[in-house]
Amino acid sequence: MWALNNQSFRLSSRDNALARDSKTIMRIRLYKAASGNLRFTRYGWVMLVKYALAAMFLCVAGICSASPIHEYTADGATHFAGRLPARAAQYDAIIEAAAQSAGVESNLLRAVIKVESGFNPWAVSKAGAVGLMQLMPATAIRFGVFNRYDPLQNVRGGALYLGFLINRFRHNLDLAIAAYNAGEDAVDRYDWRIPPFIETLEYVPKVLKIYRALTDQSQRQIALAALPRI
Repeated sequence: MWALNNQSFRLSSRDNALARDSKTIMRIRLYKAASGNLRFTRYGWVMLVKYALAAMFLCVAGICSASPIHEYTADGATHFAGRLPARAAQYDAIIEAAAQSAGVESNLLRAVIKVESGFNPWAVSKAGAVGLMQLMPATAIRFGVFNRYDPLQNVRGGALYLGFLINRFRHNLDLAIAAYNAGEDAVDRYDWRIPPFIETLEYVPKVLKIYRALTDQSQRQIALAALPRI
């Protein structure tokens, strides 16, 4: 005997004769249900579809979130950085405000900061670049930054510079990111191509990979948030 939605049926003697194991019995039961011996209510079908969609989205999100971001070391070897450092969250408000003001995507700023300084506001390069977005003195003055160690000023200045480069190179992100690393004049000298400097050739794909991974993650979170509550 098998019951669903207050309905029940019994396998016939012919069915029992054909069913040699429990799996075969279950197949017969499912066949009978599909043939009309059992009927789901409309509500039952709606709930079934909701559960199936929720399970599918959660499965996809779990698989995708398990995919690490590849980064490249100076010697060309690869390692994995699956997420931003924990200290990155404290700069979210600054990044979002700077991105909106400069007209650039906040996840692009996060990717540049991750590669430039690892979200360390006290980072100083050998060339003299300082802060979260590693601003050189001339760039800081150009975009109104007086204290390069101040996260608010540094990110705002870096965002303005990055937005300027994106517009200057006609929204070609590869060239804009290359110019952020090597300088806009270097991109001009090489006829609007990525300069053939080892650091720049590694820098551009590194930033783009993190940026795209963060963007995909944001889109998955939006999709999951839009699922109906069960």
